[in-house]
Amino acid sequence: MSYTGALLVVGSTLLVVFGGTLSAAIPAGSEGFKTHVTPFFKDNCIKCHGPEKSKGMVSLHALDGDLAAGRDMERWEKIMEVLKSGDMPPEDERQPEEAKRRAVGEWIERGLRENIAKANQEATAPTARRLTNFEYENTMRDLLGVDLRHKESLPEDPVKPYHFNNAAEFMLVGPEQIERYLECARRAMASVIVDPVKPEVRRERREWKPTGVHRGMGLDEVGILGNRRGSAVEGMAIDNPPKTGEFRIRLKASAILPAGVRE
Repeated sequence: MSYTGALLVVGSTLLVVFGGTLSAAIPAGSEGFKTHVTPFFKDNCIKCHGPEKSKGMVSLHALDGDLAAGRDMERWEKIMEVLKSGDMPPEDERQPEEAKRRAVGEWIERGLRENIAKANQEATAPTARRLTNFEYENTMRDLLGVDLRHKESLPEDPVKPYHFNNAAEFMLVGPEQIERYLECARRAMASVIVDPVKPEVRRERREWKPTGVHRGMGLDEVGILGNRRGSAVEGMAIDNPPKTGEFRIRLKASAILPAGVRE
């Protein structure tokens, strides 16, 4: 190898070592920001992104170097991207030394990663929020189509003055809540699941003559209103219901009017 070739190799090696150590030499946090990043911004960026002019609505003069605190993260990320890509400073402006540009970009990236790591350490597991009693009752009604007033069977929701009472910190689930939920679910299922046996259909027919005995009616009779006072004059008893429960009763009636009489 010639003397000139050896000098080129040594020079290239020194440049690589120098470029690599410059980035690592910038201290993290506010110290590195004051000693390296702020001078870099002042020499290359503040003219277009400072207090007097903010191209692209980006200003750098009010930034601080505490990236771990989580302030201005989007702005710092944008600065890092344009430095690494070489988009800033623009081509028609004086360009900084490549080693300094790379060093500042890597300093920003380290700060962003520290912020992410800190946020991950401080993050807490999300709390599962249960439904409020009002929400639970409405949800069950929407699902099943039956309004069963579940609120009366559930423990009262906690209330704290001047706070949103449906926040996760209040809507916690405990053993009693689970037990009441199961009770409500059993009651709801018993109400909406029908008997697989088809109910017996009973048909009764009764015809009344124009004249008959006027009498009072029993509570288990279906009557025909026959006078202006609205009292029944004739009735038909519904005897021996098959079981206790809810029934659907359909009535169909018509009147045979004497000739010349209209309703």
